[in-house]
Amino acid sequence: MAVSYTQFPGHWGFDAKASPPWQMLPVGGMRFLMASGTFGLAPRVHVPSGSAASLTATESFAAGYSLLKLTGIRGGKAFIDWAPPGTSLSDPFVSEGLLEVSVKAQKLVGTAFHYVEAGRRQTTARRIADLEDMIRGANELLTPQANVRLESKSAKILNLRQRLGKVVYDAGDPEKPWKRDEWEIVTRNADPSADFNVFFVREFEDDDTPRIDRTDAAVRWWERNCILEDDTGHDAAEVLAHETMHLLRLGHSTKAAHLSAPGHLRTGTIITRDQANIINRSGT
Repeated sequence: MAVSYTQFPGHWGFDAKASPPWQMLPVGGMRFLMASGTFGLAPRVHVPSGSAASLTATESFAAGYSLLKLTGIRGGKAFIDWAPPGTSLSDPFVSEGLLEVSVKAQKLVGTAFHYVEAGRRQTTARRIADLEDMIRGANELLTPQANVRLESKSAKILNLRQRLGKVVYDAGDPEKPWKRDEWEIVTRNADPSADFNVFFVREFEDDDTPRIDRTDAAVRWWERNCILEDDTGHDAAEVLAHETMHLLRLGHSTKAAHLSAPGHLRTGTIITRDQANIINRSGT
């Protein structure tokens, strides 16, 4: 019987579509996988040359399957395979049932949050009191799948003397069909000591259709700045997590089920192996 894996519980950094299947394991954390087809076999941990990974893999039994418990000790890449008990680790991999494991140290993103007030038409409706819930929601997507964690460095009202229009435009490209570019007006107030600066505004637009509302937020990763509007088409925590992935140098996915898919396409919040390994290179 072929060895196969199912994560227990839910989707916690397991990529069944990777080859071989892949599991993210946080340093100091645990993950559980149900493994079928392992009768009479035991898990072995293989650490490739050059990797500093340290983890344990133990199994318990239930009707028809093994429950594989992985515990992360030190960051790095490793592999799990299944072999008859007593098989030496010096023996070759058993390719059937091979599982790749990335033991990832936590990547903290210290973030400064700015609540823009710039006249009646361009003052955010968001409140600092709601920020904790937004950060928690973003981390519920990022941390279990890639061990990335947002942390609030500061949160304050940003009162701009220069009044902005009804929509904050980021022209970016001088060939775009409008002249007003307000990105710099807003983001020049960034905290240079933060890993990430997030500016909340009432309305924002940055694509080639300035009069059609289809942009929730944008990031310039090289500046470490993000502008995020009030009227997001998705939950604000999901948008914040999506933009954090852009900050960490990940582009858009064409798969709707991925968290990194653009807002008009996105239907899910999955982070794959390859995406997790870009936004948090620990364990690669």
